[in-house]
Amino acid sequence: MKRYYSLVLTLLLVVMVVGPASAAEMTDVNRFGAKAHGMGGAFVAVADDASAIYWNPAGLVRSGLLGAQVNLGMGFDGVERDLLDDVKDGLTFESFKELELTDDGNATLKFDGMGVVNFRSIGAGFLFNNQLRVIEEGTMPEEIKSEEDIKKLDNAKKSAANTFISQGVISYGRELSSMPFNIGSLAVGGNLKYLSGQYDGYSLSADNIEGWDGNYEEGKEYDLDQAFNRSKSSASGYGVDVGALVRATNRINLGVNVRNLTSNLSWDEDYEDLNDKLPRTITLGGAVRIPFPIGTTVAADLEMPEEGSNIYHLGLEKRLFLGALALRGGAYYEEDSSDKVYTAGLGLNLPFINFNLSADTDKYVNLAGTFRF
Repeated sequence: MKRYYSLVLTLLLVVMVVGPASAAEMTDVNRFGAKAHGMGGAFVAVADDASAIYWNPAGLVRSGLLGAQVNLGMGFDGVERDLLDDVKDGLTFESFKELELTDDGNATLKFDGMGVVNFRSIGAGFLFNNQLRVIEEGTMPEEIKSEEDIKKLDNAKKSAANTFISQGVISYGRELSSMPFNIGSLAVGGNLKYLSGQYDGYSLSADNIEGWDGNYEEGKEYDLDQAFNRSKSSASGYGVDVGALVRATNRINLGVNVRNLTSNLSWDEDYEDLNDKLPRTITLGGAVRIPFPIGTTVAADLEMPEEGSNIYHLGLEKRLFLGALALRGGAYYEEDSSDKVYTAGLGLNLPFINFNLSADTDKYVNLAGTFRF
């Protein structure tokens, strides 16, 4: 009978995630933890390692006596080798002018990282997101010698913005009730976060040129370098997360996480691209462990941002060779989008140490090492 209910719930989760959607642009999602990423980000009801600090702090009660995880991920789109070199050496005024993009004139480069530790149900960690976006439209003149050069400059658009957000996290989980055989247990958890931000941007505008009033004057000298403008700002603030995890049966888990229940980022310089808080997001999740001979965990999450469309996540994990090897797969998509991102992951589980690798069709790769005792 328990197997019957597990299979029914699994089918319901699958239908919820892979239902129809209409065309739109995909929304950025965070991909902390290679295990969670490999499962399509469906991890709120799983949250069984140190990365629970991010996915659901209530999961710390299941993360073992002592645990640690280091994770690094990278995603890119429209990135040329020259752009990578510029990022490596630091984006400067001169390198911004010489940036070379792909044909569509847009590029995104993203780095995510996480280092977390836990002792029983107490955790601490450091997380960061770094994202560089470059946009280029039209053709920039090499110099301004004619009215035609001014027209090119007016029609050209070029900007680069690099945003770095870091989070220092203190986390705590507590089991409120526990029944025999792990049936009917309830755990809650929360995070207190110190936030730090750094923003660097470059943009091009003819209005920045000294003496430019919208009309070209023959014989007047215009300095093209003055068209480039730099903006810079830093911020600090705080954030709070809360979560809950229910073990309905020994095979079915339910979870909820409210990320950034409250948050604040105070920037010393205010620009249009900057937000004074991190987006509040409520995520509901369910996970089912299907017993042998299938022996697979299936999970699904519904992510509901305060602003923007809902995002659906589906993931599964199959363990082989007495759990020494884990194969993972998943997908996620935005409610108003026909585009789906598919994920895959691989885990090597050694005594006390796990290594996990994941990738997706959105050109993102993730690598993590986990210690658990």
